[in-house]
Amino acid sequence: MKDIDHKTLLCDEDLFLSTPTPPKQAQRLSFGSSSPDTNGNLQEQGVEREALFMDYLRREKDYSPCHVYVNQLEVSTNLRAARLKAMQYIIQVCKRFGVDKSTIFNAANYLDRFLSLNSCVKWEIWMVELLSITCVSLACKFYETNIPSLHDLQMEDQEHTFKPSTIQEMELMVLKALDWRLSCINVFSFVSLMLGPNRSGALNDKLTLLLLHSLLDPLMIKFKASIVASSAIKCATMGEPADMTMLNKIPVDDQMVILQFEKVLLVML
Repeated sequence: MKDIDHKTLLCDEDLFLSTPTPPKQAQRLSFGSSSPDTNGNLQEQGVEREALFMDYLRREKDYSPCHVYVNQLEVSTNLRAARLKAMQYIIQVCKRFGVDKSTIFNAANYLDRFLSLNSCVKWEIWMVELLSITCVSLACKFYETNIPSLHDLQMEDQEHTFKPSTIQEMELMVLKALDWRLSCINVFSFVSLMLGPNRSGALNDKLTLLLLHSLLDPLMIKFKASIVASSAIKCATMGEPADMTMLNKIPVDDQMVILQFEKVLLVML
């Protein structure tokens, strides 16, 4: 198949000519590294989690799509259809390869951020497919140990196939557009941090289903990642014991939104 010129994805190429700012180093906590029978260590872990949570709250807007993106999704049928097709692919291909949940939500974040920077583009099917593959590839390279090949990432039901060189060029384009910031703060980042290491498999499954459904709904873009995460946890626990101490650290105005947003998420359960 003739290689497709992906450069038509850009609505303003000048956007990517500036030198990108180096990404901030990923912040990770290893909850299992301390001895579980030492109260001091457990308290220290709690303090570290809360400090990281406050840092996430301060920086989550840096990894959110452009504000105009929300308006564009409301008025553009083409953009909504492109986003839905891309999110469906991300969820499907990540499920096929059994990747970590963080990889799914990182790929979705890259996609929304790139689409928001190019929302003026009339998205054709091949463009959506190329961008979707690229976002999953970048997310896998960032987080996974076993990385699927660029060939394997191309699903049978896709209408187009792409040469590895085309996908690699697109990867560089996306990296520049996102300012090389792949260690993003998203909904799953907050959920993992708020629940900590002690969460049941049943709760994990319920939360995963809820959050994956939320990816498909463009209305979710209106809300901060911390709000979606907090609401999802409250809905999934349904009164069961859960560590919600971090919820009290969310600004009061956002907590009011969380109460309203729970009703939206409950419909998805």
